This record gives sequence, structure tokens and C-alpha cells, in this order.
Amino acid sequence: MNAAAEAPTVLLPYQVESIELAEEHQFLVVEKSRRIGLSYAFSPWANLMASVATGAQNVYYIGYNLDMAREFIGYCADFAQAFEDVRVSLPDEDRADSFVQRRFDGSYLDTAGKVLVDAADGDFRSDRVVQEARGGFLIKGDAGKSIKSFRIDFPSGKAVVALPSSPRSVRGKQGIFIIDEAAFHDNLEELIKAILAALMWGGRVIVISTHDGTDNYFNTLVEEIRAGKRGGHVHRITLKDAIAAGLYQRICLVQGKDWTPEAEAKWEADLRKTYGDAADEELDVIPSRGTGTYLARATIIEAMSAELPVVRLRCPDGFERWDDERRRDWLLEFLEDEVKPWLGSFDPSRRTFMGQDFARSGDVSPVKFGQHDEYMRLVCRLTLEMRNVPFSDQEFILEWLIRRVPHFAGGKMDARGNGSALAEKMQMLFGFDVIEAVMASDKTYLKYMPLLKAGIEDRTFVIPYDEGELDDLRMIKMIRGIPKIPDGPQRSKEDGKIARRHGDNAIADMHLIAAAAEDPGDIEFMSAGSRTSNAGDFGTSNRGFGTVSRRSSGGFGL
Repeated sequence: MNAAAEAPTVLLPYQVESIELAEEHQFLVVEKSRRIGLSYAFSPWANLMASVATGAQNVYYIGYNLDMAREFIGYCADFAQAFEDVRVSLPDEDRADSFVQRRFDGSYLDTAGKVLVDAADGDFRSDRVVQEARGGFLIKGDAGKSIKSFRIDFPSGKAVVALPSSPRSVRGKQGIFIIDEAAFHDNLEELIKAILAALMWGGRVIVISTHDGTDNYFNTLVEEIRAGKRGGHVHRITLKDAIAAGLYQRICLVQGKDWTPEAEAKWEADLRKTYGDAADEELDVIPSRGTGTYLARATIIEAMSAELPVVRLRCPDGFERWDDERRRDWLLEFLEDEVKPWLGSFDPSRRTFMGQDFARSGDVSPVKFGQHDEYMRLVCRLTLEMRNVPFSDQEFILEWLIRRVPHFAGGKMDARGNGSALAEKMQMLFGFDVIEAVMASDKTYLKYMPLLKAGIEDRTFVIPYDEGELDDLRMIKMIRGIPKIPDGPQRSKEDGKIARRHGDNAIADMHLIAAAAEDPGDIEFMSAGSRTSNAGDFGTSNRGFGTVSRRSSGGFGL
């Protein structure tokens, strides 16, 4: 194998992925670990965007101090010189007739070929213009005054320019903007507001940063995008993500060290020990003070309606030993008497979405169906909680329901553990593009929980007024910056009875609101059975099947 074949790629996979996302999304926000080389990765991309023959754009880099600008423009110059010499120009208004050429040894030539600055000399003065050669590029500024900008000009007529972190400096400019370590800028909100106008004419905005607390505007921006309150895309890169993609191997390559798994593990452990308590925020992308309850009790209650039912089904002990016909007759009687009347509350002209969380015994196995109303609120029209229901009977119940709700458009189902079999069965019946089997992970919670939180806080997601529902939603906690259900079941009340729960309705709610947000469209099948009018208020069922919960008070009516 030759040396070229053995040479590693310049950029690591997570760096390449970030660039690909920047090309896919006009507004990209990257929350990241410290020192993983993301600014470095965007420098060759900035060169390409400014130098292509067709469609080139100016690229504006905005750091919060001079050293950041120096470093980024230095990276850009180094990458540009890997292919050819590059012009490093002073602003036209100051030196329109001159440019300098950076050589590979770090020195600079004027148009006559005379060496102006040697890399080792540091700086020189020419009247009122101060030019420094540090980090491989020229810095322009009036003597004794702050630096205005650094730039690299390309034959395309476009440039890579470093600008100060000031809203005034970006207004009226068009192109691609890279805001680096955004959480540490003095006025990030106003800076982004000034920049976003560039999107109208095909520009792009990339916001990159480690976190600086939950109250920082950068974290607010991340949460708003995740919640769907504003456009954009959030990408997350932790230290572990970077290490898995080869970060430490690259460090060893640069430093001339031998890489071993043991050395990598020790390097990470030592790094975390050095950071101490700050490791969560600096390395694991967890904003500080990001722990505790995710949704306030009062906020949840305000999103509840007493007009929405929770139907509870608990199969008797030993139910799985009954023969198929007996079990099916028992379930059909329950569905016809306790569930079917509520299908009349669905709007027959609107699409229906589903969210589900799976359990076989102990915890609740809820399924929720919702529709958007005329006010664009997602209303949870029906919640069915199942306990001690055998696997095959859960399949029967779900199919029975999906075939009877109007215009079923899609759903998300819990595919962890034994739930995967139930989800797969529904996918086979109704389509793999209609039912999504969700393998819950931290990335899943980061993607979907903000949608749930925003819906409840904004009252655009209407849920039933129910103690079990409230308790489940209150179980969502911020755990190392991730909104999710803590391990271990909890006891709570449902219709006055103590029962074990594990945030099951919260997961079903999350899946429901996520399914409605994606809305793949109606599926093609004939609905079985007729839809009746609203059956009115149910009280507690005495028939042994379960209960229908409907309260007399709540957040608001429908």
C-alpha cells in the first residue's frame, strides 16, 4: 500500500457531517464539546464557498475576540495555499492598489516581490497603517486603534472576512455567516437578528458554540429550534462522539504518538478529571444548572381539558390462560361499550395521529389518538391505558382502533424490548412509512421532548384532565441535560387508586405530538364500523373492564 493510500482524510467524520448539514440547512446551530476542531473544519469549506466559479458568496466569520479571528483566517490561508498562492488583501478603502502574497515559509511579498514581513519579525509600521504577520495572515488597522477586519480575497471576487461581534458590522452584508463560540458573544440575540436577513437571498447562518448555562441565549436558541418555535436545525457533538469518530487518534497523529485504546481511555479520564464538575458543560454539551423538573404542575394543568377521556383497561389475573375466543369476546365487549362511543368525538373530516408506549405487566401500556382542531391545537381525543393485556391482545386492540379512527395519518410506537414486535405488526398492517418504530435514546428525547414541552406551555397540545396523565408528565426530568423519564417505577393515583407508573403517558404524548408534526398523510384502507355521536360524560365503570376518567374541571374546554 502506498503512502497516499495510507494518509488519513483531512477532516474527521463528525466534521464532515457538520459541513454537510450546513449545506442542507440555511440556519444551522451546532452545540459542541470544547476543542474538537469545528472551526478548523469550516475553514476549507469557507474557502470553497468564496472561491467557486459559479455561485460564490462572501463568507463572514464572527468570533468574540481578535485571537479567534486570527486563528480562523490563518486556517483559511493555510488551506488555500495547499492548492495555490492566495492574495491576502487590505480593505479597498485603505490600500486599493496593493496586495501582499503569503509564501509557504510564512513571509510576505509586495507586488514587486520585495519581502515586507518575515514570519519571525512580528510586525512593521508604514505611516498610520499597522500590519502584523501572526498566524499566517495580515492584520490591518489604524495605529493605536482596534482591528476592523481580516480578509482573504479570491479570484471569484468574493472573500472570507473576519468581522467583529457587533450587529452594526453585519447589517447590509450578504453571504454566509459563521458565528463561533456564540454563547460567549456580548449581544448574541441582536447579532443573530441582524444576520438572519441574509437568508432571504440565499445566504446561510452557522452558529457554533459550547454551552454557557441554561439561561444563556445560545441555549434558548437551541431549545426554540428543537421545540419547533423557530426554523433551523440543531446538531449536537459531544466529546464521546468526537472520540468515537477518531479525535484522539488524530491528536496522536499530530503529536507523533502511538495510539492505543488504553491510551485513549486514560486521556479521556484525565481530561474529565481536570475539568471536574465543568466536564458536563464543557465536554458533554450539558448546559449548567440543567437539572430538575421539566414541566411545572400548573403549566400542565393549564393544558388539560375535562372533556377528554382516559379509558382504562385492566385484564383480570390469568387472562392470558383463557382461550382465544373467550379473550376476544371479552375484549370486544369492552371496546364496543367503553371505547367506541368516544370515537364519535373525533372530527370525521380531520386526520388522526397516534402515539404509544409499550408495557406488558406492571407499567401502563397507553395508546393515544389526536387530531388538530380549527385553532390548530393538537387535541388528544382518546387515551386508552392498558394493564396486564397479553401481547396478541394488544395487537388486536390497536388494529381495531386504527381501523375505526377517521383518516389515520401516522403514528409512532415504542420499539424497545418486546414493544418492537407490536410495532412491527402494526407496520406490516398499515405501512412502514406510516407507523414508525421508535428506539428511544437520548437523541430521541432531545428531538421530541422539546416539541411536547412547547405544545404544553403554549397550550397548542390539549391533554385530558387526569391524575395519571399529570403524574406521568411530572416524571420528566432534566438528567444531564436530557429531558427524559428517570429509571425506576413510581407510585401514583389514577381514579383514586394507587398504581405503578413510569411516565408512560408522557412517552405516548411525545410520540403523538411528534407523529402529528411529521404528518405523512392519510393511509388507504376502509374504516370498519360506524361513528356515533358523542356519548356524553362517563362515570366509573362497574363492569370490571376498567374505568373512563372524565373530570369536572381543568384548564380549558374544547
